Amino acid sequence: MIGERIRQARIAAGLSLDRVVAALAERGVSLSKMSLSKYEREAASPRANVLQALSQVLDVEPSFFLRELEAKVDWLAYRRKSQLGEQARERIQLVAERSVERFLWLRQALRIGRPKFVLQRIPVSSFEGAEDAAEEVRRELGLGVLPVDRLIAALEKRDVLVVAVSEAKEPFCGLAGVANEEYAVLVYRKEMNRERTRFTVAHELGHIAMDTGAVADPTLEEKFAHRFAAALLVPREAAFRELGHKRRSLSLPELVALSRQYGLSVHAWLYRARDLEIIEEGHFKTMFVRLSAAGMRKQSFGDEGEAESPTEFAALLRRAVAEGVVERQRAIKWAPELSEELGVLLAAERGREGLRPTDYMRMPPERRRMILREAAERAADLYAQNGSLFVEDIVDDGDHDA
Repeated sequence: MIGERIRQARIAAGLSLDRVVAALAERGVSLSKMSLSKYEREAASPRANVLQALSQVLDVEPSFFLRELEAKVDWLAYRRKSQLGEQARERIQLVAERSVERFLWLRQALRIGRPKFVLQRIPVSSFEGAEDAAEEVRRELGLGVLPVDRLIAALEKRDVLVVAVSEAKEPFCGLAGVANEEYAVLVYRKEMNRERTRFTVAHELGHIAMDTGAVADPTLEEKFAHRFAAALLVPREAAFRELGHKRRSLSLPELVALSRQYGLSVHAWLYRARDLEIIEEGHFKTMFVRLSAAGMRKQSFGDEGEAESPTEFAALLRRAVAEGVVERQRAIKWAPELSEELGVLLAAERGREGLRPTDYMRMPPERRRMILREAAERAADLYAQNGSLFVEDIVDDGDHDA
């Protein structure tokens, strides 16, 4: 188990064996590439001080190496270009799985029940079926037929796990999976703009919502997911209301206005109008030529607006800190964007005079446990140098860290 967890952490960090060995050497830990490989293959066991140094190099808690994976994700599909390699794919999966594992640990620690949104996959073998599936999912999510201003927020309210990963150098768009057989997991590349993000998230949701097992052509599966995404963002009823049932032509200002209103690109609106037979194929092609002449590439989306991003994980962390389930240091490590608001409180707390035993005993058990764990974290290096147990062994609160 320890060896596999070392390998997972190394790949998620995007480091080679050589780079890990070099980073360990900078910390005064001498380890050969062969020895590290043996650890990963479970052919040898690392000492406590080596694991402590590895946790620093690979940016994980020491307890990470000692835990079984608590979130099993069955990945369903990639929305990617063909040049994305297997190593990059595995790294993206492991990074996402770490986020999912922390997310689910928080939900369990805070005693939050099962997800509100558990999909029964809908059999789909046609474009019309993809339209129907999108409308069914809209009903399940309570979205109605109006524009969805914050798609990610709407999904998170129904306990869909949305994860943003930073992959600026990789040709990666999105990934879909199911965690522990009940949580929908949607992963997208953080560097994408607003409309691309919304379409990718909706596209990946389509892979989860639709059962396309009867479809032999994988390219057709992707097209069904595209149709699902467009229908989720702009239902048929909304498209007909905005454009009418039959049009001889569309204008660019009209499409730009609709793009801003619905968060769907101008080009995607054109596809939507053609797919619903609002416009003919000839006008569809003519409009694409006009868009190109106007300098609007397929990746251009008019007024993109403020990008959407997941917020539920940070909200759970704030709650966990307030309830004494997670110490502030760990919360900042998991969500650096919280460093300013939580760091001020942490500094103030560290700057106060020591607690009297009577003050400590009056505290709730969760608060006492958090203070002990923070003190143990600050002394972690000393414990490792002495070959002692990890922080989690020193302060055993009966829970598992993520």
